[in-house]
Order: sequence, then C-alpha cells, then structure tokens
Amino acid sequence: MTLAEDKKKTDISKKKEVVLGKILTIEQFLKKYAKDINQKNLDDAFKLKFKIDKERTTSKLSTFIRKATVEDSRIISNLFKEIYKGTYPYKHLEDKQKVAEMIESGNTEWVLFETKDNKIAGGFGADFYTNEKKGLLYGFCILKPYRDRIDSLKAFMGSLIYFWTKYSNKIPVWMGEIRTFDTAPQWGPSFCSLKPIAFYPNKDIFFNKIESEFLSMTYLGFDFLKNNRSKKIPKMIWPVLGAYSYSTKRYKLGEFKVENPQLSLNNSVIRRLTNSIKIEEIPDKYNNKIVIFTLGESKFQFFHNFYSRNIEKIHYKIESLEELQTFINCLKKYMKQNNINYFQCFVSAYEPAHQQVFLENGFWPRGYVPCWKFDLKTKSYEDHIVFNYYSGELAKGMKLIKESKDLLKSIGFYNELEKEKLLKALQKF
Repeated sequence: MTLAEDKKKTDISKKKEVVLGKILTIEQFLKKYAKDINQKNLDDAFKLKFKIDKERTTSKLSTFIRKATVEDSRIISNLFKEIYKGTYPYKHLEDKQKVAEMIESGNTEWVLFETKDNKIAGGFGADFYTNEKKGLLYGFCILKPYRDRIDSLKAFMGSLIYFWTKYSNKIPVWMGEIRTFDTAPQWGPSFCSLKPIAFYPNKDIFFNKIESEFLSMTYLGFDFLKNNRSKKIPKMIWPVLGAYSYSTKRYKLGEFKVENPQLSLNNSVIRRLTNSIKIEEIPDKYNNKIVIFTLGESKFQFFHNFYSRNIEKIHYKIESLEELQTFINCLKKYMKQNNINYFQCFVSAYEPAHQQVFLENGFWPRGYVPCWKFDLKTKSYEDHIVFNYYSGELAKGMKLIKESKDLLKSIGFYNELEKEKLLKALQKF
C-alpha cells in the first residue's frame, strides 16, 4: 500500500466515524434522507433513490421496497427457513400462519425488498406496542444470492424511512436487538441513529452457536426526550453509574442521585412466602412458555425461549422486598432446572432497593435506557436499567464498532477512586 492509499483509507475511516456521530435522532435521520422519497402514499412500492453520505460502490441491482400483505406470509416465513436453515430461535417467524395473524392484527408490519423483475430479495419487520408508544425493529434479512447484488444499507434505510415516517405521530421510541457476529449489523443502525445502549451477553443462539447482542435505541428527537421523559430524578446504586455515564453523554439526561441501600430482609418472612408461592406455566406450540409466579396480588412473570435457552420480557409487581427476593429465589431454581443460558430484567431507575436486590443475587447492570416504559397515568416515559445474567464464558468472536466498545468499557465495575472520577466527569453533562 502506498502512502497516498494509506492516507485515503485513513480519511475514509475518519469520515465514517464523523458520519456516525451526526445523526442521533429520528428527526435528524428523516430530515436528511426522507426528502428524497417524495411520494404521498408510502404503502405503494418506492425506489431507493436517496444518496448516502458514505463512500461506497454503486453497482447494485435496482431495488424497490413495498409493504407486505397477509398473502406474503409464506414468503416471509420462508425467508427465515432458508437463511437460518431451521435454526432461527424465534420459531413463530418460521410459521406462515402466525406471521399472517401478526400482520392481520395491525400491530405488525413487514416490508419486502423486490427487484425490478419482481424477485423477493429480503425483508424487514416491525412490531408496534401502541399502549407503550414503542416500536420494535427485527428480522432484517437478505437472501444469500442477493447479499452482494442489492444495496443492503439502502434497503435498511428505506425501511426505516417507511416505518418512521408512517408512524411518526404514534411511535416516538424505537428499539432493536443487534447481533455481534460482524460490525455491519451494528454500523448500519448506528448510521441511522439506532445507538447501542445495553449489552446482552450470550443472549441468543443462531446457527446453533451462542451469540451476544446489543440493545439499540433511538428517539424522535431531543425535544421529545426533554418534554416527555419523567421529571422524577433517577436514583441508582453505584454499579449503575458506568451505564448511566454512557447514556447521558449522548442524551444529556441531567440530575441523578446515587444511593447505597442496606438491605435487611426478614428471612422468616421469605421462608413463609416460599411455601405460599404459586407457579403457572403457559406453553405455546413452539415449546416456549410464559411462566408466572404469584403471591396474592403480587406476581413475577417472564417468557422462556426454549431454543435460545433464555428468559426475558419480565414483568413484576411486589408489595415488599421480601416478595421480590422470594420470586428471585424461585427464578434461580427454575433457571437451574431448565439450563437457562441468559436472563434479563428491566428494573426501574427510581427504585434503588430493587436494583440492589438484583445485584446481590448475581444480576449485573449492563445498560441505562432512557424512556423505556410509558406511564399511562403521568403520560411520561420512565428510565430503566438492564440487569442480566449469562452462564459460562462470554461467546467469542465478537466484532464491534467504536460505540459498542465504548459501551462495554463504560459498564465495567469501578473501584472507589474511579467512582469519584466518574462523578466529577458526570457533572459536565
């Protein structure tokens, strides 16, 4: 490589990092790219005409995006069967009937990537949690014969233009779980404002291999965060500070408090509650199940994915810390019996005692997520902290972009001197 070639490569690398930092919100992304999709009805197929602020090849097949219908359910399910060879851990997406039901419900939409000769090259899906005012992006896929022939980045960006323009008045918060087998799945979302904000070590199993992921989030705009985020001051335990520092550097979250709750749980009460706990398991046809622990009016509910051996989608309501400890004791027993590989729970950023209970039971904070939960009473969004657990060694072979590396550094655990440095640094934001 000549000196000139080396300099050109360095300049491109620098440019890429600058571009990643430019777009931080949905509004910024749409302002830059949606203007080139100048048609009134986005449900009609549209061509990917917009220009991308990135040096890249242009020798790609002409590709269109169109909204999928119920009649496309077989196509969508076959995409997952063909690409993952029967190993995809979310089996409902391999089931054409289930995909059809999801589309018919109105809470799910899919777009398909189509060549000018009407060949399907891939697709992308989104679920809408309208009561929570959140959207989940998932399942972006390109069939192998087309991966080097169509513009995958434009297909991804065009899909976001479709979803974010169509639902801009209903869904201001969007999320996606991003794989770590390569940097491309992280780079594309980050380029479009979906930034890594929490780490999910060993969460899933793809192609029969354990793999870690990142939770990536984006928000309508900075004004949205300022006006719609809860006015309550976050209260967090010391180990959460690293995750908070990473998030506030980007979103300027403001005031916070650090607390050190001293738990004094009544063990006799926990033993009594343990004898009273009720367990209900609700299986689905894919060997997964919803599990519910109950103690009177209190409950702890989660989803057990059989294929990835993980537990997520936790909802709990308690009246005492002893109840929470009892539920966690029962949870840990369930995890051992079912050889669970990964567990995660979103814990309120305003309940330091709850955070401490999870911490003392071996669950660690690996992300601070602004505006995670919409409170119907206050009409505002509350912050949450990701606490998770993984078994065995961390899956090897992760490939990371700079933002992902920065997150992993931030969620390390600090000694007392480093905590003081971190507190001083946080005052700047």
